[in-house]
Amino acid sequence: MARTAEGAALSVQHRNAQLRIRAQALQGYQRIWPLWRGDEASFTQLIQASVPLVNGFRQMSSALASGYYEAFRRIEGVGGSPTPRVAPPADTAAVASSLYITGRNMTNAAIAAGQSPQAAMQTAFVRTSGAVTRHVLDGGRHTIVLSTAKDSEARGFTRVTSGNPCAFCAMLSGRGAVYGEETSEFQAHDHCSCAGEPSYDGSEWPGRADEFARLWDTSGASMSDTPLNTFRRALEGSAE
Repeated sequence: MARTAEGAALSVQHRNAQLRIRAQALQGYQRIWPLWRGDEASFTQLIQASVPLVNGFRQMSSALASGYYEAFRRIEGVGGSPTPRVAPPADTAAVASSLYITGRNMTNAAIAAGQSPQAAMQTAFVRTSGAVTRHVLDGGRHTIVLSTAKDSEARGFTRVTSGNPCAFCAMLSGRGAVYGEETSEFQAHDHCSCAGEPSYDGSEWPGRADEFARLWDTSGASMSDTPLNTFRRALEGSAE
């Protein structure tokens, strides 16, 4: 957690507010989804509509994170002046590539394997919505990364997860505040709901991060040929 109870509460509020932006983005994406009727031309129309939708909500995510960063710094009593750096818009080619892979390509492969077009399209919506929301929330996540990288008082940022994250996110959370100027990106997968919290001298790890760090050590993941799988099994066992 942060140095203060107020800072920790603010981080929870920020993550929840980012999730509300994600929900709004999903509603918008659901409205434009019918543009794709299964053919190449209409899929291009879906991409053309998706890029401005992503960047509109991504801007909201970035602005929210910028305000949170300044408020968090103030509540935590950090000296000096805040240096918010807002994340740039999503790269059009990156958004398009994500949608092609999770949408058109996987749908065509599923149909070729014998799945009905209707079922394949339903699965495609779930997959592509995960990609869309990743690009949206990356606005806020990258704003925290860029801002802490320029903050002379910051040690970096820590990963704030849900109460029951996947093994990948739990592993990264358990690394603590190791993310700084040399980490130019916030590693996030499709459907990821993690956020970042600035870390300063005296900051404690947020949520279950310390627990995840201990579990990584005791599971022997670092000595395994498949460290993430080893950690995943330990994480699943700890939840039983």
